[in-house]
Amino acid sequence: MIEPIRDFVAVLRPDENTKTSSGLYLAPSSDDKILVAEVVAVGNGHFTSSGQPVKLTVSKGDKIAFNKTMAVELRLEDKIYLLIREENILCIVK
Repeated sequence: MIEPIRDFVAVLRPDENTKTSSGLYLAPSSDDKILVAEVVAVGNGHFTSSGQPVKLTVSKGDKIAFNKTMAVELRLEDKIYLLIREENILCIVK
């Protein structure tokens, strides 16, 4: 398992390939930069300049939208995680 630090959020990389009704897989478009994925782990938060702790807005189980170019890919135990700073999350998808 993975345990992010500070204001990092971990998601499992979603499958970007699209399967057609005839069974063919289409490669992802280079224009598709926004991904939606479920949060699997969150860090402890960050500190203000005065030293006050600030907890993260998102929590494990939330679905979030983010720009995939702002994520760092990590391969661990046959899984691919994406690590994103909370400030780079666009929204929580309900």
